[in-house]
Amino acid sequence: MEHLITTGGVTYRVTSGDEDMDAVLAWLVESRGERVQIAALSRQQVLTRIGRSAIPAGFPEPDVVIGDSDAGGFVRGWLPETVQRWQDAQVGDPATTVPADVEQGQADDSTATPTGDAPPAAAGWSVNARLWSETAMPRVDRNVVILSGRGAVSPSGVVLSKGPLHDGADLGQFVWHRWPTKPIAGNGPAPTPQIWITAEALETAGMKPPKRKLEESSDLSADVGKLFGCDITSATAGWFTASFRAPDGSAETRRVHLVLMPFLWLDAARQRPKDQGLAGTIGTVTELPDDEDAAVAVLGERIAWLSRWVRKDESPLLPASRPATVGAALLDTVRRRSRSPQRVEAWPLPDTVYAETPRLDPDIDDWRHMPKTAKGDAVDVETDQRAAFLASAGQVDLGYGVPTELRTVDPAVFEAKTPYGLWRLTTPPAESLDGLTKLLPLPHGHMRWDAPATFWATTRAVQHLLTPVADGGAGLTVAELEISGAWVWPQQSRLLRTWAEVLKEHLDAAQAADDQFAIDYCKNIYKAFLGRMAGGQWPPGQRHWQQPAWTATIHADTRARALRYATRIASEHGLYPIAARDIDTFVYRLPAELDPAATLDEPSAVNGKYRVKNVLGGEG
Repeated sequence: MEHLITTGGVTYRVTSGDEDMDAVLAWLVESRGERVQIAALSRQQVLTRIGRSAIPAGFPEPDVVIGDSDAGGFVRGWLPETVQRWQDAQVGDPATTVPADVEQGQADDSTATPTGDAPPAAAGWSVNARLWSETAMPRVDRNVVILSGRGAVSPSGVVLSKGPLHDGADLGQFVWHRWPTKPIAGNGPAPTPQIWITAEALETAGMKPPKRKLEESSDLSADVGKLFGCDITSATAGWFTASFRAPDGSAETRRVHLVLMPFLWLDAARQRPKDQGLAGTIGTVTELPDDEDAAVAVLGERIAWLSRWVRKDESPLLPASRPATVGAALLDTVRRRSRSPQRVEAWPLPDTVYAETPRLDPDIDDWRHMPKTAKGDAVDVETDQRAAFLASAGQVDLGYGVPTELRTVDPAVFEAKTPYGLWRLTTPPAESLDGLTKLLPLPHGHMRWDAPATFWATTRAVQHLLTPVADGGAGLTVAELEISGAWVWPQQSRLLRTWAEVLKEHLDAAQAADDQFAIDYCKNIYKAFLGRMAGGQWPPGQRHWQQPAWTATIHADTRARALRYATRIASEHGLYPIAARDIDTFVYRLPAELDPAATLDEPSAVNGKYRVKNVLGGEG
């Protein structure tokens, strides 16, 4: 038997057996004691209280352990007194001050505050204290600030102000104090500083809830400009580009992005209506925590994580209002690593091409071939390619330079390495071609089953049409395509290979860590970027990425893999899809005795290979 005595926030073990000691303890318990439950803080509660994202080195050992600490599956707990003693010891600790290189070349922010007198600070909140990261990150900390209800903090967790912003009009003073000179360009254009502002910070600064229904971010522009004393030049998805006039009355201004976190849902993308960028996806585990302190810490870590995607000698990769903009910034960065990067100019479709083929390589739109027999105990299984577009983006040749229009085309051009181009062709009716079947989608979305079809197609799509039917193609010859015009680029290369490799590296790491936020964010970047290339909705400085022919090439490569897969499954297993959609998704109805994975998975986990995605209910 033993006695456990907790006093002063510390628990001691006293071995029984000493009659006098046992008698004294029994008397204390009976005459002075009161039976109580031990209240301990969980790990999550401790992190929230101390403002960290992980238990720091040197933190006290837990006072309570529930479960077997040797076998795993245990829960740790700390007495509130233990946590408070540790917090008290941090006040004035030189180890919590900001390293000198954090703000090298900028004004000293140790006294910067966007407020007057600050209210009593939260435990651990003091200027220059480091709240969560133990690593200095000067590049991203110079360019991004998070403004919460407690005050300003950098993405790496360094406290920048004594307290919160009590008056929105003071934000301009903070901006000019934080960035007294314009941001310096590294290996690339100078970044625009960002200030992320929480709901609590907006309320403290004097922002009132909108009295009218908001349709888009621009509905708030006037209110935001008035609150913070700035000029708003653009607004989308809760991001407001603001210009602050110089305090001395000169004509100089400072431009920053104000990111109003409660309004990130505005101007939602049609393809991702619940996506809020680094704040996660509404209604999923990727959303930021409800607790403001925890949310700020998670947001800071996500901003820092993104900034590390590029090299230390390059401008940090910063978040943006749209993931496509982040993807373009990443591509610009990796292309600058080349000693002689290829010149890329925007190339919207010429009117003559657009008039005949507004979309060069369409998706497989709601294709169905439902069996006429009852489903019975069969199982419907959905398959698709792993990171299909990312796989294609890294391996296809893309054209650059100024393309030339050709009125006539020599078929011999396809005998050697075919140049990158768009080709005006006419396909014969699919029913006239040997081997094609209505049990599979056609090799190209513009082909017709019962009539010729004239359309423009990329080099990759032409190569697919020339592929034998047994490999998923149309089995056509160049002569059968009746090519009657072309736009041909002078040069071609795998221009997106390095970009795709960077994204693949981070996607693989996210999947290995089962980090759903990071998985979603990586996918959103490449899908949004490749999708936006087909149109002209680019911000200044990124308009050269309007490349609809590139998007169509990536689609064509993905489609070629899809049809090759479906043809192989039909040949080896006698199975045909009952439905198809997007560009690479097939639904199969399998007999109950077949193992879906063994039948439909491709024997490789690399991107572009097929896997069973879902086991579904009946399709009809």
